[in-house]
Amino acid sequence: MSVTLSAPYGYKAGDLVFNDNFSGTSLSANSWLPYITSARAGGTPWNANGSGGSGIGSVYDADYDLPQEVWTDNGLTLNAERQSVAGVDNLRWVTFPVTAGVVSSYGKMEFDGGYLQISMKAPAGDGAWPTLMLLPGSGARSGDDEEIDIQEGGMTGSGDPNQVFAYHIHTPDHVYGGQVNTGVDLTQGYNTYAINWIPGQSITWYLNGQAIAEITSAEAPIPDEPMELVMANQVADSAASAWHTVLDGSTPASMQMDIADVQLYQAPGAARSILGANVGGSRTASLAPVPPTVAVADRTLSVTEGGGTVALGISVTAPAASTSTLVTIEGLPAYETVTDALDHKTFAGDKITLTKAQVDSGLTLTSSYRGDAKPTALLTIYATDTIAGVQSRSATQTLIVVDPPASKPAPSADALAKLIAPPSTGGESAASSRASLAVALDPGSRLAAALTSPVDAATTYTGAPRAFDGGPESVALVAPRG
Repeated sequence: MSVTLSAPYGYKAGDLVFNDNFSGTSLSANSWLPYITSARAGGTPWNANGSGGSGIGSVYDADYDLPQEVWTDNGLTLNAERQSVAGVDNLRWVTFPVTAGVVSSYGKMEFDGGYLQISMKAPAGDGAWPTLMLLPGSGARSGDDEEIDIQEGGMTGSGDPNQVFAYHIHTPDHVYGGQVNTGVDLTQGYNTYAINWIPGQSITWYLNGQAIAEITSAEAPIPDEPMELVMANQVADSAASAWHTVLDGSTPASMQMDIADVQLYQAPGAARSILGANVGGSRTASLAPVPPTVAVADRTLSVTEGGGTVALGISVTAPAASTSTLVTIEGLPAYETVTDALDHKTFAGDKITLTKAQVDSGLTLTSSYRGDAKPTALLTIYATDTIAGVQSRSATQTLIVVDPPASKPAPSADALAKLIAPPSTGGESAASSRASLAVALDPGSRLAAALTSPVDAATTYTGAPRAFDGGPESVALVAPRG
């Protein structure tokens, strides 16, 4: 199928760095692998069966991928066929009811930012799950910790599943994104699915040139590492019935996912990387230095009540060529400071900057808050680096620090006597006032015993903070029995 894609808005033809319209009758080995893989797998097939097969390895998938379900004839076809096959699912041999096709660009074409557009005709039928996604590539820094879903077809919950555009960002902590009912039957013809990815800042999703959704770094961590493209004709099994159509008796014997073209645009001077550029020869691999990475062990921390300390749990990973990685923390309130374990330097202010060595030594936050409220501080953390005169910046991480209010000590018995016992006209001593107050209380209560003891109640009556606020003895204090 011949579909001509033009340069998207904001880009020109000269910004095209990768293009494959799958001309001819063979899949380009320079750009694609006929199986699914990723950084964590090191380029080897997921759930391999030893004969070229691969699989997602999920209870939601009814399909197992085989190279024979991938073919090219002036366009790419990924087929899904209802036929049983023995495959592997997380080290177990399993019989799958569907064989399907998948391609990935791991180690062939990987990129970190740009405008990617794909012309696809989605398959029709219950269970059809056409997927366009990005996974960490060979140049990724930390395994399969991120995923960008450009489109997942067949989702339910937003009207006709054939019209749903589903987009997501997967991180180690959360999945961000949603669904949009486009009003267009995506199975009836070719449509152009696209993302404009600005690493560390934002991703905007498009359908046929129209913006569908956007997620920014203010809402979610935006990936900033080289990623591969995976295109898969998945088929959903019954376990996915709560959110997807599933394989059933009405599912066609064969469903085809057709790809007419894949294009990647990167603006000159954008300082982003592309591995496997195949247009014009003007781009080479790794145009930009790999930026540093910031990780936060726990995104919500609580200081010891009434002021105290807490370890921030921030770590930084920098590229080998790095010589001057700096970490910036913004949003530190006036009542909090940060101290490093390297040289025991204390930092204060709304914006502080530390070296990588200081951060790696361990950071401790100290709070001097003594109020009655429960203030929350939102800290933003990012790292910057300069290699060969080019500055790079990590994705921004966030950290919430909560300061619980200080606990109030129990009032002393003498103080209670002065507050509650009637004024003495004959020079009544504090001890007499304590005794008078004790008589007004239940004789067997712990507080009454404390009041007649020479030891202060605050040190002998551990339940005092609760009794003074709503407990049965507090009723006696405000309305003693006569």
